[in-house]
Amino acid sequence: MAGGGWTDGGAGSDEVARCVAHAVDFEADYESGDLTITVERADES
Repeated sequence: MAGGGWTDGGAGSDEVARCVAHAVDFEADYESGDLTITVERADES
């Protein structure tokens, strides 16, 4: 599953908005109820 997001450096920032793509992986352990979410920048995966 892949996603993306926008970042603008915060309110009032002079930084130009840029799109950052991410690779997102979800793993659920139904017995323990644990959910593990791993997020990596797409250019690093």
